[in-house]
Amino acid sequence: MLAVGALGGCGQIPPGQSVDPRTASPTPTKATRTPYVASDEQVARLRSLQATLQASRASVSAWKGTPAQASALDWAIGVAAEQRGALGVVAGPSPTPAAGPVPAASVKKQLDADAAYYRGLASGGQQPSAALWAAMAAWCQIAGAAVTAGNVRVQALGQGRATLPASAAPQDAGNDALAACHQVVYGLPIAISVGGWSKPDLEAVGVRLNAWANLRDALVDAITSLPGTPIAPQPYYQLKAPASAAAARGVVGGLQAAALPHLAVALDSGPASVRPTLAATVGQIAYDLTRWGTPVPRWPGLS
Repeated sequence: MLAVGALGGCGQIPPGQSVDPRTASPTPTKATRTPYVASDEQVARLRSLQATLQASRASVSAWKGTPAQASALDWAIGVAAEQRGALGVVAGPSPTPAAGPVPAASVKKQLDADAAYYRGLASGGQQPSAALWAAMAAWCQIAGAAVTAGNVRVQALGQGRATLPASAAPQDAGNDALAACHQVVYGLPIAISVGGWSKPDLEAVGVRLNAWANLRDALVDAITSLPGTPIAPQPYYQLKAPASAAAARGVVGGLQAAALPHLAVALDSGPASVRPTLAATVGQIAYDLTRWGTPVPRWPGLS
């Protein structure tokens, strides 16, 4: 069991970043996070991933990986080291050389299993932060795609540090995420109103729009059950129709990326009943960014 000391500080919710400018961001409350001790299973998972990534990178020529896949593995090794550092887990001993090549499919299989595990921790609100576990689960999904495809735009090392959300009252935190949902649900139809979209991409935006609407409804129900008062959507938002389909793709990705930090606040401080939906949505959004060419953060919602 290893103690944690490297998590980013509990930063204030950035002023002016609420998607509803007429509504104040949640009022942070003073909270002290106790030192976290990673469980034996968490230590084992992090070190096992380290070994798998290094073995795959060392054998990339043997399994006929591309230069892009090798680059993705280098990136993944760096981020995995950041995750171990954030949880206070020192690197394990040098891994025993693999018996044979470790192809991308094997790496993705392990990353998918880790994603499911971390998503479960996020859904249960496990310490040190549900938002942290959701970010790690989302990253595992993205890394699996990056290593397999080798063409995913990702946030470079050194371009983001995991900073845990400030604590907020459950209603405020839930409403911060709900305000983000309102803007995305308003904005996605505008983005696809321009011509030039392919049928698969239009269908993909439709699927994502339904997911956002479902999250919106879940947040409304959860806030009401506190009991609390869900924030209403604005009658309009300052969002103009994009000039082209290419610009519209950027809007689809940008709207969703901008919402991630607000979902992180709700994961940590919002109604517990909606955590599983929030954790799943963070992963879906972050993975979806790979489709629209939006650079994917290493810590979705936290960096």
